[in-house]
Amino acid sequence: MRIASSCICLLIAGLTGVAHAADVCVSTASGFTTALATAAASVEDDTIRITTAPINLSASLDVEVFGSLAIRGGYPTGCSGFGSNSAISEINGQQSIRLTLRDQDLTLSRLRFNGFTSTEIRDVNFDSNVTTGLILVQRVSVDGGNTGLRIFSTHHDVRVENSLFTGSTSNSGSAYNGAGFTLDRFSDEIAPITVELINNTAVGNRYGFSVIGVGQSSLVPLLVNNVAFDNRAADLRLENPVLLQNNLWVSESFIGSGMPAPGSAQNLHVNAQISASYKPIVPSSPLINSGSNTPPGGLPTTDHDGGLRQIGTLVDRGAFETSVNDITTFTVTTANNTGSGSLRQAITDANQSSDVSEIEFDISGNCPRVIGLTSTLPAVTTPTRILGYSQAGSARNEAAYAFDGTLCIALNGAGSIASGLRFQTGTGETMSVEGIAFYGFTSEAVLISGTGSGNVLGNAFGTGAAGLAAPGFDDAAIRVQNAPASLIGGGDVASRNVISRAAQVGVSLEASTGGREVIGNLIGFNLAGTGASANGIGIHVDNSNGDTINNNFVGFSATHGILVTGTTTPPYDMRIKSNRLGVSAVFGAAGNGGNGARFEAGSLINFNNNSVKYNGTDGVVVLADARRISIGGNYYFQNALQAIDLSPNGVNPIDLDVGATGANDQQNYPTLTDASGSATSGTATGNLQSANDTYVIQFFRTASCDANGYGEADLYIGETTVTISNAGPSTNGSVAFVAALHSNNVSLLNGVVTAIATDSQGNASEVSACTPFLPGPLIFANGFE
Repeated sequence: MRIASSCICLLIAGLTGVAHAADVCVSTASGFTTALATAAASVEDDTIRITTAPINLSASLDVEVFGSLAIRGGYPTGCSGFGSNSAISEINGQQSIRLTLRDQDLTLSRLRFNGFTSTEIRDVNFDSNVTTGLILVQRVSVDGGNTGLRIFSTHHDVRVENSLFTGSTSNSGSAYNGAGFTLDRFSDEIAPITVELINNTAVGNRYGFSVIGVGQSSLVPLLVNNVAFDNRAADLRLENPVLLQNNLWVSESFIGSGMPAPGSAQNLHVNAQISASYKPIVPSSPLINSGSNTPPGGLPTTDHDGGLRQIGTLVDRGAFETSVNDITTFTVTTANNTGSGSLRQAITDANQSSDVSEIEFDISGNCPRVIGLTSTLPAVTTPTRILGYSQAGSARNEAAYAFDGTLCIALNGAGSIASGLRFQTGTGETMSVEGIAFYGFTSEAVLISGTGSGNVLGNAFGTGAAGLAAPGFDDAAIRVQNAPASLIGGGDVASRNVISRAAQVGVSLEASTGGREVIGNLIGFNLAGTGASANGIGIHVDNSNGDTINNNFVGFSATHGILVTGTTTPPYDMRIKSNRLGVSAVFGAAGNGGNGARFEAGSLINFNNNSVKYNGTDGVVVLADARRISIGGNYYFQNALQAIDLSPNGVNPIDLDVGATGANDQQNYPTLTDASGSATSGTATGNLQSANDTYVIQFFRTASCDANGYGEADLYIGETTVTISNAGPSTNGSVAFVAALHSNNVSLLNGVVTAIATDSQGNASEVSACTPFLPGPLIFANGFE
């Protein structure tokens, strides 16, 4: 599909080479389009930084992107530093802009798109159950034009936060024309994507937020803390169920199955009382201190203008935060272990307060101010935020993959104190710590327990305080006991923790029936994300249900990157997605000493879109007490032994699947007989022997076979679905397949093809023996050449 009229078209197809990652600074329209063309052709992770000089485009822009791409605005001339928190970059145009994704991430941050007829992000539609990346929109403004921001996603997660949509006024009959924000998705796709809209504002459009085209999909978008007000036709237009929590809208249009999904709550339908600049009017606006503090992935750290996102007991609804503060504040003025102005006294005072409390820091002297403990601090027992970033000289992380923040408060147990901060949470209570460097605790630096939740955001463990040489941790850096809905890290880079030097485990998630989230952290790395600062295990989940582990770098562990066990209760319903296990922040080797991920127990665990590379033994191991571990749709490369090993140890034979039990029910891998075609497309043939069921077979391209003749699985190149119906009570059935293969960024030639089979219950096989991809005629599915 092309955009009509004059068009800067940067559609790259059939690449046989690999472009290197780019990180460029631009300040002109020509510089921007050139940088975008270079980044679009690259399969690496590229960044375009834009200065605050306006970018004025004279033509439509239609770009197809092959690797991950971040476009970030608000930089000063030369892009040195990050400039003012409130700075943005303006991109102006009178036609249209479209970014089309393949199978990696897209980030748009601190940008204003002004005057475009349409602003669109879409991914390439293909029939797959693989979630292949994240579309992240942060602090973006879309103003004017026929339609605002439209996101069309079939296999990318979507998160939009702190963004403003105004002035889209088209009267066209289309459901997305004139909408400030539109989510659109084909109904026949089955990739398990998530869609989250957190703290956005849509004002003065034809429609505020529009959700269309989802059909009978199981996708239920989540809208939390959004404001849709004074939109001409309807503030909210839904064609499908949407989970709505703590939003404000007045007018609505529910069409077909459109409705608030079960669980929707705390929504307001009143005058928003906002100013001409779309901000809440103080003190009367119902948006003030009325939102939810605990959306999935956590709150953004700043609002649309770059100020602190949460001021007060509750976050404000919408893209903007007021300065209205109903929190009781206690200030730490000394690094002493005890006494007036100490952290110990501030915790004691907060525990005695009947209000939500905030502990801030104002200690004289140079960074870092080190609080050296000689005895254990009292546990925090009331809802309290401990805000290390309040100390003068501190700065939050802005780096895409590293940690470049400045931590001016350090808490040091010197190897003689068991615990650093202890949060004893009650039901409905949230406690948090931000902006502290932790060192030298023998049990754990942060312990979260109880029935409430604890947030650990933007801290460093075993590192982070400039010039301080102090011990790491004898056991864990972070330990979470129960505490459902706790959050370690978050979707915002400013929430990233650096978790290192824990002898046993970086993050320990212990018995819970509620879901905790570990998102966006550097685990086992130095601050730059390039070198080792190892833990024993990166993340250990034990006897826990519903946890989410997303978008972390986990490397250099002495044993395993992620370990899932269930000594009393098998873990259930987990999501482990888009992590780099054994890969550094510059995407080099950072192998864990044992497995990238190891499942010793559990069921219904979705392990998807992870890079599992360079690990010291097998990439992924599934033991006999684990089944329904869906481990297709990942990327495996240069693991020392197998990419996937279902116990017993070593490559399993193709044996009887009927009635089989044990690791993933001992699912057989496919047998490949041929793979051939051109650099960009071809076919694979083979057969699968297994029990009666329907199976998804996924195909991958890798540079070469392992020494044993079996493969890794480095690049997803297609899939097919087959059904076996001829198995007997004690004999496998068999089905042949011919599947189309395709690659748009790396040549299929001079590589090998492997395959993974997954049954209808989610049991995935080991990786098949590999077969070379040979030049040959392309046979289409219809049999014609």
